[in-house]
Amino acid sequence: MRLAREVSARVLVDEVYLEAMFEAAPRSCVHLGPQFISTSSLTKGYGLSGLRCGWIMAEPDLAQRMRLLHDVFGAAGTAPGGND
Repeated sequence: MRLAREVSARVLVDEVYLEAMFEAAPRSCVHLGPQFISTSSLTKGYGLSGLRCGWIMAEPDLAQRMRLLHDVFGAAGTAPGGND
């Protein structure tokens, strides 16, 4: 945390298994400070891969910028298929 603050870096923590690994899960890393970003989902820890439900927690301005970038880069069209 201190190093990230000193160099103005962000720390991305994948917490997808956080609740599945602990009986009493620790708090998310986002509570450590604004330089922390957490990603998680219901797909792995809860076995709900068909639901495709995930999220990112970050400070509000950064979360908004990430959402706008996802609108541009996160779109995936339907893959073409053949009748071979």
